[in-house]
Amino acid sequence: MEGKVAAPYRAVAKLSRSQLKHLLNANCGGTARVQHVWQAIDPVSSAAAVKATDELTTETLQGILGVLDTLSPWVLSSCFLPQRYGGLGYRRSEDIKFAAFIGGFVMAAYGLYGTASYYPPLVTGVNCPEMSQLPSMKVFCEA
Repeated sequence: MEGKVAAPYRAVAKLSRSQLKHLLNANCGGTARVQHVWQAIDPVSSAAAVKATDELTTETLQGILGVLDTLSPWVLSSCFLPQRYGGLGYRRSEDIKFAAFIGGFVMAAYGLYGTASYYPPLVTGVNCPEMSQLPSMKVFCEA
């Protein structure tokens, strides 16, 4: 997982213009690159990968901003704010992992080719996940 996040950051670091680095990293790297994983794996099981993704994003931000030391908590939280709120628009995986998992469940259950339409016995568990005995439904309720 770490290689899938680090490789694009390394490739973008070779560009000469900071604005291009920022745009590509914020919109195509880090969380944006692996969000589909957070949709498929429960948040507890993905904790180490989420942490690694956020650490790589922080290291990349330090490089773009030219900061040799660690970023202060205030600066770091500002980097992860949307641009409309004065931030840099980067996404922190820690902030979206639960919402991504719930969204992934909804797409899998109710989407065009959802589980409920192909295997009717699961409809009860999908419609009332808190009553289901399926492990994935229990994790969904916890998220």
